[in-house]
Amino acid sequence: MSFDNDQTQLPKDSSGSESLFLGQLLGQYKVIRLLGRGGMGEVYEVEHAVLGKRYALKLLSQKIIGQSGALERFKREAKVMARLEHTNILQVDEFGETDGFSWLRMPLVKGVDFEHRRCISLADAMASARRFSEQVAAQYIEQILKGLGHAHSQGVVHRDMKPSNILIGADGRLKLADFGLVKVADSDWMKTQVQLTVARSLTVGDDATRLEGSRRSQGTSTAALLGTYEYMSPEARKGEEATAQSDLFAVGLIAFRLLTGEAMQGLDMPSELVEGLSPEWDDWMKRAAAPRLGRRFIDAEAMLQAMPANKAKPIEKSHSTMAQPATLSEPVENSVAQKASHADEKRGAAKTPASVKQEKPVHGKDYALILPDGQKLDLKWIESGTFSMGSPERIVEGGFMGFGGTVKQEGEEGRNFGETQHSVTLTKGFWLGETAVTQGQWEAVMGSNPSRYKGRDLPVETTSWKDAMSFCSKLTERERAAGRLAAGYEYTLPTESQWEYACRAGSTGAYWGDLDSMGWYDKNSGSKPHPVGQKRGNTWGLYDMHGNVWEWCSDWYGDYPSGSVVDPTGASSGTFRVNRGGSWDFYASCCRSAIRNWYTPDDRGGSLGFRLAHAPTR
Repeated sequence: MSFDNDQTQLPKDSSGSESLFLGQLLGQYKVIRLLGRGGMGEVYEVEHAVLGKRYALKLLSQKIIGQSGALERFKREAKVMARLEHTNILQVDEFGETDGFSWLRMPLVKGVDFEHRRCISLADAMASARRFSEQVAAQYIEQILKGLGHAHSQGVVHRDMKPSNILIGADGRLKLADFGLVKVADSDWMKTQVQLTVARSLTVGDDATRLEGSRRSQGTSTAALLGTYEYMSPEARKGEEATAQSDLFAVGLIAFRLLTGEAMQGLDMPSELVEGLSPEWDDWMKRAAAPRLGRRFIDAEAMLQAMPANKAKPIEKSHSTMAQPATLSEPVENSVAQKASHADEKRGAAKTPASVKQEKPVHGKDYALILPDGQKLDLKWIESGTFSMGSPERIVEGGFMGFGGTVKQEGEEGRNFGETQHSVTLTKGFWLGETAVTQGQWEAVMGSNPSRYKGRDLPVETTSWKDAMSFCSKLTERERAAGRLAAGYEYTLPTESQWEYACRAGSTGAYWGDLDSMGWYDKNSGSKPHPVGQKRGNTWGLYDMHGNVWEWCSDWYGDYPSGSVVDPTGASSGTFRVNRGGSWDFYASCCRSAIRNWYTPDDRGGSLGFRLAHAPTR
């Protein structure tokens, strides 16, 4: 579902016409607007006439679908694309033929705000930033390889990998689009298009890889890189059959541009172009973009495993976010951090004298859990209560076809579809860690430190949901054996409702207070996590609820109920576990009180941590 205007492949007589018009009904779908046009067809934003839900609908070009055997190939490839289920792949969830048009339906990708512009694809982001930091680039490369690896394991080759076919979800996750669509076209026609693309590149030079803005393309993705030739493998340029390694060659070229801000040309290696960049990338790049197939990585997993050590965060099966381009200096820390005179005490860094004994928690009172090495882990008492969970949806009355009207209720910036606002009552109080669990506290219980960013007072990260629950279980066993558990309580992760209730601390807005004074996120973190407790806490004495690291919750991810609920514990089963709060490498909108994120229970990453709860046994 590339949104670029692929002018090297558009028929000459179609540059000024659209297949569908605004407001037209195609079966059950009402056309809202044209999103983009390319050689494979057009992409429209549509609204389901009955459900009212919006989608992206890709209409295949009549030039292609009219070729002999194309309709059968379309049906075959559509079924294959519909079976590709992966967090880094934009799944086709419906396809069909209506009024002579062959179409694919996909979720509507809205993109993210980045460098003062709306970025729908990775091409948009690359056009906005000269280059990305080493870590961020590696994070993006991992996501692309994870998505491709899954597709290749299913026998599916993309055949047209380029930044404009890598979309960005509202939560920042990269989504690979347009898998296998080129196979729908007749092979002779595709060879002709390749020849035209190469010829155009040789004729007009580097400009061939950039879009030329036009009146009808404004507001879609007009600054995106075309990339079809730039990221084409040597075998594809010859018109030969593309393979999985052809896809990987394109990833190598994308990686080069992410790391250096330049197209790969000649013998220059990344570390020669970017001062301070690890030279380990040079050897990796030589294999990734090797002209000869036999010298490239054998598959996506091998390419992923060979990436320079400790440069990339493991890919969690749901996300990566847009991040800031590389900078030469890190921002000065917020003055609030400098005023945290008793930060060591808040972080539990100070050892407790051996003569001080652990007391059994008393309802209504804060307490400090004494860890095996004498460290303290402070927990705050959270009283029971009722609050509004989720975030308000934007409501507009009147207008015509989505335009105009009166705004009756504003929604929060960055609001996601899973934040249905509803009333929640928690009938029992609980204790929650004053900060996220630190690396020092983790080591005291688990005996090792999995974190990528080392520091005793930094939040522990690179922890899976299962890892966090193991930590909680060890404390429960220890304190139960000592007779120090509150009756009917255990050490565990907070439920999603407990977490948001504590984060809000009586507030109803997007954040408890001013985000810069309360949390570390992409604009002020300097691209790294920070020691806990340096920022301002909320009314209930909890620190870093916004930003620094994502915090695991006990729940399976699922849809919220529409009505009031009491003591909810989330979905009864699922694939993903919830984490909340945002992190140091995420946008401000991803640090809102209502933001929801999810990963599989085994996923680990440099921005995944947790906060201990002493809560009613579930």
